[in-house]
Amino acid sequence: MGASELLRRTKEFDLNIIQILNKLPYSVGNNTIKNQLVRSATGMAANYRASIKSRSLKEFTARLGVVIEEADESWFWLDLLEELNPTRRIYLNLNPKHINLQPYLQAL
Repeated sequence: MGASELLRRTKEFDLNIIQILNKLPYSVGNNTIKNQLVRSATGMAANYRASIKSRSLKEFTARLGVVIEEADESWFWLDLLEELNPTRRIYLNLNPKHINLQPYLQAL
């Protein structure tokens, strides 16, 4: 998978997450987690985009480390939302090709 493909997929992942979150009901727990999830998911895509423009291998590696952390954090928040909303099956609403982003990021 090339850089442009991963850029496209991380952006689609963000849009998919935002669409799912817009459908969840209001609650203090949901809203707190929704805010955190939007930050981590969009941070993942933004940091991957920035890594492509890195000026050195060291900078590139550091930025990819942040991308992996943001991806892991996103899955953490998704897991919590699933537990708070057991009848909603949030993962089923994600495009299947976006679910496995993290292995691609770790392979870089």
